[in-house]
Amino acid sequence: MKKYLILADGGSPHTLKWAKELKKYFNIYMISFNGISDEIKEMIDNNKLYDLRVNISVSGENINVLKKILSVKKIIEKIDPCYINAHYITSYGSVAIAAAMLSNYKGKVILSAWGSDILVTPFKNKLYFLLTKFCLSKSDVITSDSSYMCEVIKKSNLLIT
Repeated sequence: MKKYLILADGGSPHTLKWAKELKKYFNIYMISFNGISDEIKEMIDNNKLYDLRVNISVSGENINVLKKILSVKKIIEKIDPCYINAHYITSYGSVAIAAAMLSNYKGKVILSAWGSDILVTPFKNKLYFLLTKFCLSKSDVITSDSSYMCEVIKKSNLLIT
């Protein structure tokens, strides 16, 4: 079974839903910056879970997340997944893209938009806009659970075409 690395909030019910479905088809690994739920711990072997604990603020300005790039790089190199799927583009996505680039990762990078990472954060300032645009440009696949978010990505010049 192919290895699939999820970078996401391990306590989120959204992450749990993704992991449950993907587990049917892949050997799942997970990196979380803020804990892992008991349900995920029961579903995925402990040696495939990485809780890197970062103090994350809902209001943004999460520079501490970027300090985990080298830790994520080492995990990517250790498990060598076929797919890396980062949920929430401006935090997990930024780290996933940077770590994949630093490790010369050859698999596919998938970024999954959750909402405010596309609808709010890129429009806070130019730096967030450029960071989001860069991450999207370096991904192989972008997912969203909303056609509206897809339209915002297309129409706001966040994609390099």
